[in-house]
Amino acid sequence: MLQHAAVRIVSGLLSIYLFSLIAKHYAAGDAKDILFFLFVLGFFAAALRSLSAMAAALDRHTRTSDKLRRVAHSAQTTAIGSALLMPVIMFVLGRSHPPALVLAAAALLIFTCALDGDLVRALVARPPLFSTLFAAGNLISVTWLHSQNGWPRDAAFIAVLLQWLPVCVVNGWVAMRRLCPLRMQIGAPGSRSAAYLATILCVALFDGLVLNLPFLFGKGLPAEVGLDIAVVIRIFSASLLFFPLGMHWLNSGAIGRFANRLHWQPLRTYLVFQLVASLVTGIGFATFFVLFSHRTMSISQFVAFGGLVTAYCTYASFARFHGALLPGRQLVPGLLVVLGTLLVAFLVIPHLTTPGALSIAVIQALGLAAGSAMIVIIQRTRGTATSQGQART
Repeated sequence: MLQHAAVRIVSGLLSIYLFSLIAKHYAAGDAKDILFFLFVLGFFAAALRSLSAMAAALDRHTRTSDKLRRVAHSAQTTAIGSALLMPVIMFVLGRSHPPALVLAAAALLIFTCALDGDLVRALVARPPLFSTLFAAGNLISVTWLHSQNGWPRDAAFIAVLLQWLPVCVVNGWVAMRRLCPLRMQIGAPGSRSAAYLATILCVALFDGLVLNLPFLFGKGLPAEVGLDIAVVIRIFSASLLFFPLGMHWLNSGAIGRFANRLHWQPLRTYLVFQLVASLVTGIGFATFFVLFSHRTMSISQFVAFGGLVTAYCTYASFARFHGALLPGRQLVPGLLVVLGTLLVAFLVIPHLTTPGALSIAVIQALGLAAGSAMIVIIQRTRGTATSQGQART
């Protein structure tokens, strides 16, 4: 655990350092485009990894044979979901005006990174590789950017891609050498309906879309406002340093065993771990960013960060435990209504006033809270209906 924590901290520091270099050495307009590209790429890659984990739904009660089938099904579901979303993702990434080759490489990178190789490692209780690979990618990225003379704009876009290169290579190897033979060995998993795929895609992408709304529809924001928002989101995303570790512990059953010792539910244990770890980590990285970028962070930016972390950890926890199990005809329309409301707010508010980082973060946090509440209400309503049905029989 200590080794993994050390790797994650080094990775986070390198990632923040890369962000600081971009914010410090590029003009506000270029920095805004590069950082918006960084966030959209990272959030969609992370969202599709979450889709993979949700589709597999590994836990300590699952037999090994069932886990094998679930991992094979997860790879298939993730591949289909990634292919369906790719035109939308490429359109959104293209709004930052990256070089054409960078945009094409981003498509391949997102597709490959979505196939989570750590799911296979969780089956045999081996530690995850994602943290080490992403740390290596951050080191390559920072080294590349420092090697370029004059801080060219295209070099920064390439640096963003290089962050994910080791993850992409290893996941591609795992897909070819492990997941494909595994699927052939155990046979095709049980078929899933289009409604199931729509549900799990909506749940997995909801948080990423909410968090990316400023970058998807914020082209009209002033450059400095865009940078302030980017700083809040970057500290927020860096604060999720131990999220992959928490997901791996959940997949391997460690969270369930620890919850038993505490006499807590696994969901509560998972939520508390992710929330406390994220808040502490985010404060540390915010301090690091201020020191290296020579930019200040206001109190409102720290408040915005805390609200986003709390709302995100709550939504991610409920989505991981209940999202894939709920009927899509109830959940998907509700989440789409929340997204539509947030989209209208982001399109209308800039015409009324110039929003700051705090006001945008409040809108995002309310959207995530609404998504969490929807999952809880539908899950409890469904549980009550099931109990009443059993009582009648």
